[in-house]
Amino acid sequence: MLRPKYDTMPPHFQRSCNYHLGIHPLHPPLLLMQQLRQAARANGGVLSIEPYTAAEEAARTEEVSLLLAHCDIFSPNEAEAESIVGPGRPVELAQRLLTLSPPGGADLIVVRCGPDGVLVARRRTSREPQQGQKPQLELWAGAPWHKDELTAVKAGGLEEEEEIEVVEAYRVPAVADTAVVDVTGCGNAFCGGFLAALYYGSGGGGLGGKDGATSGQAGPTRVSGSASGVESSISRTELDSGSAWDANGKQNPPPTWFQTGDLRLAGAWGCVAASFMAEERGVPMTRVADFQDRASARLKTLLPRVGRVKLHMAVRDATCHVAAMPLGRRCLRMYGILKQPSRSVIFQPSV
Repeated sequence: MLRPKYDTMPPHFQRSCNYHLGIHPLHPPLLLMQQLRQAARANGGVLSIEPYTAAEEAARTEEVSLLLAHCDIFSPNEAEAESIVGPGRPVELAQRLLTLSPPGGADLIVVRCGPDGVLVARRRTSREPQQGQKPQLELWAGAPWHKDELTAVKAGGLEEEEEIEVVEAYRVPAVADTAVVDVTGCGNAFCGGFLAALYYGSGGGGLGGKDGATSGQAGPTRVSGSASGVESSISRTELDSGSAWDANGKQNPPPTWFQTGDLRLAGAWGCVAASFMAEERGVPMTRVADFQDRASARLKTLLPRVGRVKLHMAVRDATCHVAAMPLGRRCLRMYGILKQPSRSVIFQPSV
């Protein structure tokens, strides 16, 4: 399969704020995703991805987590989501995907349900340092520990925190009385309308600089890949973690508009965009300006039908983050043993 390489893309494309990419759920282009996400974060934006096909077989938990670690928005349709995390209602699918997404990974899940609309869910994590004794560790990995790794852990590279996930979710129905002609491209239309509405509707457009962005300037040097697309200035640890890094090697947090934008409004605009795509064969040739009045009317009718959904997410109440260390591609597992057995402990590499 042909895949574009970041370093061959036009300069104006590399300076874009937001990217949307279609991927195979079992064979995602992680290097390209990492480069696009890093470039987007540098310009105050995010990376959105959607599968272009269902998985041929159930994905392993670590595969799903690795995929979700490399994006900000994951938007499968219902069948694609079930092929990845098993059958279930849209709310259950979104909950499973958010649970499998590691800290720093996809915080926004959209499950597209065709004529039944969409389920949109976004998490926000609150962390507070906790006082007290650090847990003892029992550590093992898929390969022997490197001396530097053990030294880093023994040196006290641990930080205990209180971590609580807050999830906001809505069920957005499809636009009523849509005269369906061809549903091809409706998912793409939704994703474009959703991301644009979330960005512009929350003041993201033109305000990226307030989030520490470099909008309008050349992309950071660390996002360039080699001509072969195999090597990159992104380190192995960075690629494994999926985190967005700036030119100084620091993690770029998600922009404010992504965390606080009107999720309900964005979901509704996405469904409105999909409704116009469904009413024609191929991409509508009508000018966007000529759609405006009809689009606004559809949005006005749709918004009152949007309903709040409750998702039950687990509370991670004693998270220990391990300082950056050369973990490579090994599957690192860390279990903590606390003197207070009533507290649950989750360990997550923080790189």
